[in-house]
Amino acid sequence: MKGTSWLAVIVLTGCVAIYALGSATHAYRLAQLRKPVDDGLKAMPEAKRQGVAVELSMGFYIANAAMLPDLCKAEGVDLTGYVHDFTQRYSADYDNARTVYTRLGGVESMLVADIHSATNTRGTFEHIVGTVAGLHGDKAHRADDCRSIMARKDKVVDEMNFRELFPYAWGATGLP
Repeated sequence: MKGTSWLAVIVLTGCVAIYALGSATHAYRLAQLRKPVDDGLKAMPEAKRQGVAVELSMGFYIANAAMLPDLCKAEGVDLTGYVHDFTQRYSADYDNARTVYTRLGGVESMLVADIHSATNTRGTFEHIVGTVAGLHGDKAHRADDCRSIMARKDKVVDEMNFRELFPYAWGATGLP
């Protein structure tokens, strides 16, 4: 199972959903951004689909619970409150996904290492922090972008719901 190349698309889609909050075109934009994920999963052999969908779910959680805070910490911004709220809300989904992943033969520590070492994923992730905040998205303004995420943490946590952002991918995990 190697779905982590999809992680950048998943994270980007979730972040753009936040950026589009309140926009009249929010549903349309989200549907357009989901399409490559859904189409990619649908095109996979059924035997691989569940494993990749579970990896996507786990990667989405890891990006929010670890990658984003690490990135912002490097900019001097503490996202402890965001991480606390995010993990409180979604840790049960992650635990369930991890159980399925292990049953399918996946090794969580290898997935986590793969996600953290994927430079293309990390580079994309760093670039879209600005999209989350709706600000600059460049390194010079990253701390401002991180502060904006923290200032809107309740809204961000609400929107970063994998099962709602990616209903087809969630359904493919086989989780309730």
